[in-house]
Amino acid sequence: MKNSTTVTKPKIKKRKYSRKGCNECKRRKIKCDETAPACNNCTRLNKTCVYENKVETQHDPLMLKLPSQDDNSLKEANLNLKFYKPKTPKLTRKEEKIKKETAREPPSLQQNNFEDGPNAFTKLDSMDSSILPMITNVQPEAPSSIVSSIETNHEMQTVFNEASLLVNDIHHTLEDNDAANNVHDYRLFPRTHTSPSLSSEDRAQFSIDDFVDLNDQASPLRPWNKVAEIWEFLNSQLIEECVNANNLGEPHSGYLRTLTSTELSYHMYPLASLIETNEVVKLLLMYLTECPHLLFSLLAISATFQFNQTGRSSHDIARQKYIGVCLRKLSDDFSEKPSSKLSQSFHVEKLLMTVLVLTTYFSATTSQLNDTVLNSWKVHLRGARDLLINYSRITKSENVSLGLALAKSWFFALESVAAVFSSVGGATSKSFDGPPLDNDDLFGSFPNLPLDANSVFVESGFFEFHENRHYHESLSRLAMVVTSPTLSDFNIFWGYTATCVKAIICYTRVKDAMDLKCLQRAPMRWIAQIVSLLGQTGREEVVPGVLPRNYVVPKTCRGHPDYEPLHQRYNFPPACYAVECDENGEKTYYSWFDASNQFHVDFLHLTLLVLPEFYGLPRTHPLVQEMVQRIFTGAFFLKEKLAPLYERDRSEIIVESDNYYLSLSTFDNRCIMIQSAFRLCASVVLEEEYFEKIELFFMGLVKLGNGSSLSALDQVTRVKEIRRERAQENPDLIDEEVIEFEEGKASIPFA
Repeated sequence: MKNSTTVTKPKIKKRKYSRKGCNECKRRKIKCDETAPACNNCTRLNKTCVYENKVETQHDPLMLKLPSQDDNSLKEANLNLKFYKPKTPKLTRKEEKIKKETAREPPSLQQNNFEDGPNAFTKLDSMDSSILPMITNVQPEAPSSIVSSIETNHEMQTVFNEASLLVNDIHHTLEDNDAANNVHDYRLFPRTHTSPSLSSEDRAQFSIDDFVDLNDQASPLRPWNKVAEIWEFLNSQLIEECVNANNLGEPHSGYLRTLTSTELSYHMYPLASLIETNEVVKLLLMYLTECPHLLFSLLAISATFQFNQTGRSSHDIARQKYIGVCLRKLSDDFSEKPSSKLSQSFHVEKLLMTVLVLTTYFSATTSQLNDTVLNSWKVHLRGARDLLINYSRITKSENVSLGLALAKSWFFALESVAAVFSSVGGATSKSFDGPPLDNDDLFGSFPNLPLDANSVFVESGFFEFHENRHYHESLSRLAMVVTSPTLSDFNIFWGYTATCVKAIICYTRVKDAMDLKCLQRAPMRWIAQIVSLLGQTGREEVVPGVLPRNYVVPKTCRGHPDYEPLHQRYNFPPACYAVECDENGEKTYYSWFDASNQFHVDFLHLTLLVLPEFYGLPRTHPLVQEMVQRIFTGAFFLKEKLAPLYERDRSEIIVESDNYYLSLSTFDNRCIMIQSAFRLCASVVLEEEYFEKIELFFMGLVKLGNGSSLSALDQVTRVKEIRRERAQENPDLIDEEVIEFEEGKASIPFA
């Protein structure tokens, strides 16, 4: 036995890459052949090869340029975490409320006969009976039908190699972070780590070694060519199959069931109609019987959501252990190259799903992680984004698998939040590589930028039938598209219409053009183009006849659940409605689809008003305060305690402040979709009562398990204290500054 007092010399870590190698090989810590103008590794993976102090070379005009990894991040101030002991809501509150109030089954799926061309849809006004949403009743394809379209083995192998390198990067980055930390508070638990002692009632007493022998290559209980059969099963049945296939005992099966069969499932798809038919959960469950790393990433976010709700250390410990198991299984899954294109395709799709789930984990734990981990994870997101693009290009456009369709939609959700909300580009920002702008472009109505430069937006953002037919059909199979009598379709997963997508893309293209031209302010014609699209979006009605002021659905509206005659009624998914009863039992229906869409539009309008590169108005400007007033007028879930319904709602109150409260009848996980507007409002509100409403809103989200709202609460408190200090120091001062949220360059926007 070695003497415990012996001092071990520090092991010299050998360099894994060439000193004169390219930046990409150095970042990946692999050997570079140092050939010019591009090394073999970068050429093989379609990466931009850059040598230090040398001119960047790029042959492929479609090649995307990634940001430099040497960019310095602003050091984020420590945030004070606040945990609120919640009153646990009923597990299926939203589902029971929808079933009780609508008293109707979800609309049946109907077969639509699609035609080519932009006028493929039948005009609803000419139909005697219009049923919404219009969803094709086509069974999901098996991935084998997708893989058959791959052009060559070499292309698929190249994509798989890129996926393997991404896995290697993820593993090494988090491993290095673990080695750099001397404390155990927020580190990943290694194989030999002993769990901290917990109370006897704690169920988190398990070890990473418990899962060493889990079969990573387990064959699914149902072959993928029979995936249509699985789609007909309820989620509860798929959960049990997953538990049995992976031999999950407690606490693991409990974490899985809590995430997939309670209201926590809405965190992955807030506008899903029912827990049992949550399409995102169902699709993820399909992968779990043969994908351990995806399974443990889901267990990690289940423990994370419950930790956010309760603050219990057992959930905190469990989530970190699950992340450790997930990374180990991820490495094991890519340790050997599968022999067939079908297997390689499965590996790529499963990796994309796991990266997206882990992004939810990192977004929910931003306050507890250091900037190094968050910045590294954004690099991995960019790598996963490039992997998604390359994988999409070598698969058949006629057959967009459901997994690929969900991955593209999920990435667009990340990209849009990062590009619009975060001033530094957020999670997946990238430098723009395009042609220089001529001075004439400044006088055009739209910056002349090639669409390929924003391929993530173009390939995953445009989802309407006439723009991207096969993508639209896949999203329709996932019940994520509502084709209504409006000018554009409504995407349920994103919470806004196709016209709003165009406004977001226009906004990001203007920002990119300004960066290229080094402009301090956007030309007025460019701003007018964004405003025009926002105005068009704001005039759209998902539910025809909805009141735009507060999103009430009048009884005379054909989208009202009780509209008569029945054959003229528009039947929307149950998640579209929020229901409130007055003291006389009279029901009021609100349209969540219209509310979500309009909150996004109002947020973008307010952004244009206050950002210095656009209008740059002070927060006291009447137009700014008019927009703030509009946002709070539409917040039908914020209720006054002086209202006569307060006493009746006491049993359903999730959180309350001095003057306001949130009730489970109208406040649920769908509020996750509209965070952006309230974050921005915190920077510009004038009255103290608005701070009370904003804090109450984010406290309610925390009670529901939303982790990113913890940091939002801290930022709201910081802004409020700054306002108070300034008012005390100089009461006569008119404070016009728009105080920006300081979530740092490393923060990952609420994914």
